[in-house]
Amino acid sequence: MCTVTMWKCLAFMCALATTAHSDSCCVPTQFECSEGTMTGSADDDGNTALAQALIKFSFDGNGKRVYSVEQVIVGNQSDTYTILQLYNQGQQYVIHNGVCSRGSLETWGNKGCIPDTATVSGTYQLGYGQNIWITTYSWSIPSPTASVSLGVTDNCVPVVEIFTGQQEGTSFLALQGFQNITLGIKDPSVFVVPDICKHQSTSVPVPMYRRRRSTLF
Repeated sequence: MCTVTMWKCLAFMCALATTAHSDSCCVPTQFECSEGTMTGSADDDGNTALAQALIKFSFDGNGKRVYSVEQVIVGNQSDTYTILQLYNQGQQYVIHNGVCSRGSLETWGNKGCIPDTATVSGTYQLGYGQNIWITTYSWSIPSPTASVSLGVTDNCVPVVEIFTGQQEGTSFLALQGFQNITLGIKDPSVFVVPDICKHQSTSVPVPMYRRRRSTLF
């Protein structure tokens, strides 16, 4: 999912560091996209892991709802998760291997918006002969302890994100790219709680795989 061109862009973004502060920037209120991620991790004992994910994603800022289908590949194992997050109800549903798990969610807060504490760390032009300029914002988050670098277009559409930090003794680096972005929600029924979750669900803590998406969502 990661190409040589993408890696070159990431390196170029890191080389453009400045200290300018960000202006208010929020993603479109409703949109859908594909998100490709690659995450490498290493713990204090020297154990390493590499995970890839291909995510189909729907974001509804009006209804405070998020839906995604995530194919996660770790080594030779591939798993698919369907995740429905209804922030207006404070509930999350995760379907995996025919089992629905239910968990509580934090408040919506400023989801979809780059925080005011972010700084503009650089700008670059996308592609060749195209008038597409990308602005890179950088900020830190407390849980997990991490630094975020996100590149967006002039109208705050996300393009690429670097997410690096540490959680429970494990260091990680995640690279995320956003493709095939379309405005609006093609099928609003994706936000309806599936029948399997209405009749059979277990209450569990929110697992780590929810964090494979962008820190904005």
